[in-house]
Amino acid sequence: MLLIISGLKDSLLQFAGRLPPEWGVFFLSMLPIFELRGGIPVGVHMFHLPLWKVFIFSYIGNLLPVIPILYILKPLSKLGFVRRYLEKTEKRGELVKKYEALGLTMFVAIPLPVTGAWTGSLLAFIFNIPIFKAFLFISIGVFTAGVIVSTLTIMGIAGAVIAGIALFTIIILSFLKNRRLFLLIIPILFMVSGCVRGVKPTKKEITIGKIEFKGNNHIPSGKLLDVMKIKKGDVYNEDAMRYSMKRIVQYYKDKGFWSARIIQRKGNYNPEKREVNFLIVIFEGNRSIITKVEISGNKVFNKEEVQKILGIRIGEPFDAAKIARSEYLLSLKYADMGYIDAVVTVDKKRIGNGVELLFNIKEGKRYFVRKIRIKGLKKVRWKIVRREIVVKEGEIYSPTLAYRSQSRIYSTGLFEYVNFNLKKIGDDSLDVIFTVRELDPRWIGFGIGYESPERLLLDLSWGHNNLMGNMQRIRINSNISWDFLGGSRFSLFLNYEEPYLLGTDIKFLITPSYRYVSEPGFLEKLVTINLETRKYLLENTSASFTLNFRNAYIETTSSVVVNDTLIGSKNTNSVAINLYSDGRDNILNPMKGYYLLLGYEYAGGFLGGYNHFDRITIQMALFFPFPGSSVLALHTMWGFTYPEMPYDSVSIDARYEMGGWRTVRGYEDGSIGFPDYRGKKSGLQLIQMNAELRFRVFKRIYGYLFVDSGNLWMSPDEIKISSLFTGAGFGIGFITPIGPIRLEYARPLTIEGNHKIYLNIGNPF
Repeated sequence: MLLIISGLKDSLLQFAGRLPPEWGVFFLSMLPIFELRGGIPVGVHMFHLPLWKVFIFSYIGNLLPVIPILYILKPLSKLGFVRRYLEKTEKRGELVKKYEALGLTMFVAIPLPVTGAWTGSLLAFIFNIPIFKAFLFISIGVFTAGVIVSTLTIMGIAGAVIAGIALFTIIILSFLKNRRLFLLIIPILFMVSGCVRGVKPTKKEITIGKIEFKGNNHIPSGKLLDVMKIKKGDVYNEDAMRYSMKRIVQYYKDKGFWSARIIQRKGNYNPEKREVNFLIVIFEGNRSIITKVEISGNKVFNKEEVQKILGIRIGEPFDAAKIARSEYLLSLKYADMGYIDAVVTVDKKRIGNGVELLFNIKEGKRYFVRKIRIKGLKKVRWKIVRREIVVKEGEIYSPTLAYRSQSRIYSTGLFEYVNFNLKKIGDDSLDVIFTVRELDPRWIGFGIGYESPERLLLDLSWGHNNLMGNMQRIRINSNISWDFLGGSRFSLFLNYEEPYLLGTDIKFLITPSYRYVSEPGFLEKLVTINLETRKYLLENTSASFTLNFRNAYIETTSSVVVNDTLIGSKNTNSVAINLYSDGRDNILNPMKGYYLLLGYEYAGGFLGGYNHFDRITIQMALFFPFPGSSVLALHTMWGFTYPEMPYDSVSIDARYEMGGWRTVRGYEDGSIGFPDYRGKKSGLQLIQMNAELRFRVFKRIYGYLFVDSGNLWMSPDEIKISSLFTGAGFGIGFITPIGPIRLEYARPLTIEGNHKIYLNIGNPF
């Protein structure tokens, strides 16, 4: 077996050696037989990379499999061989079983063959540690292991022991004394190692120390701690403790443990720490199961349809929360069929260790919409609101459609308050009354940004969201940036939107813009006019057709001019077709959802102009929510240009640029790609990938960890994934109504270069 593993390691090392060095380290650190403890020595001694770069790639690579492992283990655990492996793994996790999250951190942090992120993920699943908490503590453990292995790689055993003791002290102190501080040190430890001390309670107060449980065979200790209203570090209060005991017993009863009770609550006072450690002994008893499900009073739906809506099966454990949810879903189903007075109740009958459920349904009468009324309108026309209401007069009333109408009215941006209520008229009809409060349609926006080491950005905008009383919108935006080492940029942008072209549901937009760029040895003046029509195919999906006319005037004194035909005035005329779908829950600060853009652009040909090419664009972002108001944001963009002319003859204004906050952080704007006559770089083929973890630190304060990769090429034949440029970093932000204000630190990983500091409003994607 050892020979097989040794041979496998050799093969994997050979494969990693054929990858770019950074990605070789990343690949090895993902694997369970290497992880970070193997990736760091290989990166330093085999690939001869700087230690800081090796650390970042191995750390992210080691963490990447954790979340998928935690998610897929539940369905896989039903397989026999997986279950047997988990039972075997459980024997290694005494530390995790005893100390839960803190034990998980310590287990992962010890860089031994049987420890690490992979085994830690398995143990987190076995001991029912919540996914977000497991990921957080595994991340800290991997970081600690990385510091120990890095120090061992550079300094030997003595250095590793010193680093391990120091970092363990930081983790344990911050966890025990202040959990908020514990979360805050994560991004700080990413750069430096330091001594973090929590806030000490006053000496006069007695606090709660460790809380342990015994006898809880079915519900993990972590869940019981969440149920309690007290936690470690709180000032001891006997009333709060008794209330927490009642909550634990009630939680057990809600889960079907009717005989559950607390046998003993033992407190052990520590005079040195002035804290009380508690041992809570629980008698769970047997868990009741559902032995019978009966339904009565149903006429609209047959028994099979009701059972499908309820989702409750005979033989499954009793769960009060699931039963209450089933009652709600059935009531909602009736309401959407017009039976808004339908009442669903459930009687529970205990027989031995079983529970019989009887769902009683009083359907009531079916209601139809007689009239739709709108109150509160002043300057906004009635028909603007009426267009957004999907409830129809004369049809069956549906609460789902009413709430959708409320959301659509909000989305117009014309109202600060939208609500609706019902007024019954007769036995089977009702009026739906929408009440609104208008916003001032005029608005002014101001923004400021900074990019180290020398660029300052100012943004000023004005708009009107109801220009002619029919929801026509106009927006004027100007953007100015100064480079203190020489150069400036100015742009002026106007957008006019007609929401219902000729009374149809087709949206029309006209967008003229002007851009002026002055840099040492280079001057550009760009005038653009876009004419766009857009139609929604589904609620979140639209298709658009755009005519684009662009004139670029370019002067240069650079010594790298390669094609004189690119200088002077150049026209580009194009037509574009785009399909766009947006399923984000919040455009400014999404916590879940997606957006997708598929685009095709045809330039030149029968449209005339200087540039002639076809271009395909694919852009997608995914947002995965995690507990604790955290989100994993993934973004990618691919662009492919096929010119009907020499590649290097396509004008600069029609090329992609890369580098900077919205593309690959840590790099200068226009520093990635093929050198052009400006002294910068650009390209016609684009690949960009971004990954960002956004996690809440405290209330509206968020932390960010991110990795960006991308490159530009002139010809499709030149594209190589192995030649991507990568940057990484972290940041902190404050959530505001107009989006997060973010301060970020980033540095390039593929090339040697200085770090970058970014200050911006909003998210990069």
